[in-house]
Amino acid sequence: MTNTGLLKRTIRMSGIKKSAICDALGCVYATLRSKVQGKVEFTATEMYQLCDLLHIDGDTARQIFFATECECDSQKDDEDDDA
Repeated sequence: MTNTGLLKRTIRMSGIKKSAICDALGCVYATLRSKVQGKVEFTATEMYQLCDLLHIDGDTARQIFFATECECDSQKDDEDDDA
């Protein structure tokens, strides 16, 4: 389960434009948005690419991509932000 709030914050804090993330992942914006919102799962390759691009360490990657339901529920404030 993806911790969408933490992922969105990490993307915002990176300063990298979403179009650059789409280019790196080889997807269109709608696909990225669906994945960030947790509607579609990230592939292992996409997780690796995002971690590399956004300089996400292993612990943060675990918190983002392998979150428990409890961790995701604590991030509901950020869920309404745009990807």
